[in-house]
Amino acid sequence: MSQKDTEKNKRKKKKGTGLIVVCVTLLILLFAVLIILIWQISRVGNGEMVGFGGKTGNTQAVSQNTPSVTQEAALTSSSGSETNGEEAQTQAQTEAAQAESAAGQSEAAGQPTMMEPQTYENDANGNMIVPERQPGSMETEPAWEYVLEKTGDSVLDDANYLAAMYDYDGAIAKIQSVSGYESNAAYTAAIADYEQRKSEAVVYADNSTIPHIFFHTLVVDTSRAFDDNIAISKQDGMNKVKDYNYVMTTVDEFCRILEEMYTRGYVLVSIYDVASYETQADGTQVMKYQPIYLPEGKKPFVLSVDDVSYYEYMTGHGFASKLVVGEDGTPTSEYTNPDGSLSYGSYDVVPILDDFVETHPDFSYRGAKGIIALTGYEGIFGYRTSDFWYNSNCDYFDQYFSWNLENNLKKKQTMYQPNPNIEQDKESAKQVAQACRDDGWLFASHTWGHNKVGDSGSYERFESDSRLWDREVKPLLGDVDIIIYPQGEDLYEGSWRGYDPANQKYQLLKELGFNYFCSVDSNLGWTQLGNEYFRMGRANVDGQRMWEAISSYVDPSSGAKDRLSALIDSRLVFDWSRPTPVTK
Repeated sequence: MSQKDTEKNKRKKKKGTGLIVVCVTLLILLFAVLIILIWQISRVGNGEMVGFGGKTGNTQAVSQNTPSVTQEAALTSSSGSETNGEEAQTQAQTEAAQAESAAGQSEAAGQPTMMEPQTYENDANGNMIVPERQPGSMETEPAWEYVLEKTGDSVLDDANYLAAMYDYDGAIAKIQSVSGYESNAAYTAAIADYEQRKSEAVVYADNSTIPHIFFHTLVVDTSRAFDDNIAISKQDGMNKVKDYNYVMTTVDEFCRILEEMYTRGYVLVSIYDVASYETQADGTQVMKYQPIYLPEGKKPFVLSVDDVSYYEYMTGHGFASKLVVGEDGTPTSEYTNPDGSLSYGSYDVVPILDDFVETHPDFSYRGAKGIIALTGYEGIFGYRTSDFWYNSNCDYFDQYFSWNLENNLKKKQTMYQPNPNIEQDKESAKQVAQACRDDGWLFASHTWGHNKVGDSGSYERFESDSRLWDREVKPLLGDVDIIIYPQGEDLYEGSWRGYDPANQKYQLLKELGFNYFCSVDSNLGWTQLGNEYFRMGRANVDGQRMWEAISSYVDPSSGAKDRLSALIDSRLVFDWSRPTPVTK
């Protein structure tokens, strides 16, 4: 055999050996895939939720909120479309979009989280499991992991916390308050880091586009709030399930909203950070947009919560019952369990947001929280503080609402009971108000009687209501210069063009000290800056808006819109323990 033939045979043998190796490798890979599939199937069979990314902790919330076949059918029936091949394709596209959204959120945000936040767990029915707390303990453990690692040095930890909130000057001053800080290498290195981060911060481009979102009291127990046999108003006998489902948000949804907005790079700012008065050369005060310094890619937003009065009709329906001052001096919820016992902890917007900011300080701009909008007719914070309704010896009852005095007298006699502890309740409400202020919260009028302020009502009614809020609520809160209009109605038709200084209603509100005026606007980021005022539209994040968003994906032809897509993916946030479809 020639040398040429020998080489040829060697090459054939080598080629055959290579094919055998490739085949064996493929068989091993197929076997491994088979084992993984069997393992995943067994996990699902055992009731374990398998989320995107293969984790079962943080991703559990995503999996449990992905619409099931039954839930998709409910969506379809609400939009009026029939089941056909085109709809099946739409559903497949929706599921693909969900997976893509979940996988791409952190990348789209541009600012990845420092640690993955924890979520509340759900029971077998999809309801949030509220961490149990001992009655009377008033202790709230953080619901999330801290994104800042503790150093063991309290001064440095406090300074790092301030810097995380973008208060670099405050962080530097904290360290410089320590005698001899110059000789401490850790302190000088921290100051250099704060100065570097301050130099890299940029002014937010356009304050006029900053969104303002709002919530109502959160649903804690969906099994009560959405039960037709339980959610009945004791005052008028009306079923409240549809109302709760339409305008409320559940605790579970609120937690997921915070997490998703944090992941997307949103930062909570005060309405005063957006715009405030500046003194001009001639001594006059003019409202101006203010610079907000944030790292590149961060996005400011304002938050408010309406009707933190815990109305009587909500009693026993699965909501918190009042705000109290916790043992740590911060506002805490009182919650009435189904058996009548009391628990204290994070059961509503105020303490839950506090928990989140405590563990995620970079979610708040220099300690900003939200705005608490309060009516007055049933008191505030769950305390029955209104002399007008709850004090049988009220000496000014006939001074207000004279145009409807007979009807109001009848209401007072039949719907409300005198409060023998009214003076004590006023003092308790003052203490809660101070704790909220100390914690970074602001207050707003929501009118005394939750009345529309626009053209649908008379000026006499508007004035009586406004002066009664000023008389009964303002003394409990301190100075308030923000008003949040109830029921979405602005002062008068065409006022979107700008407030007329000669308008009688506007003049009264200015006389009472109001400079910030907030209405409801389904579009994100509507503001108006006048020399003497600042106006801001607010977008509701509730059952109505989230259901509309979900419907827009399931049936694009329905005309529904996803108005919240810049903030959250409603498909991943929506609490499927709600009744569906969500209708008014």
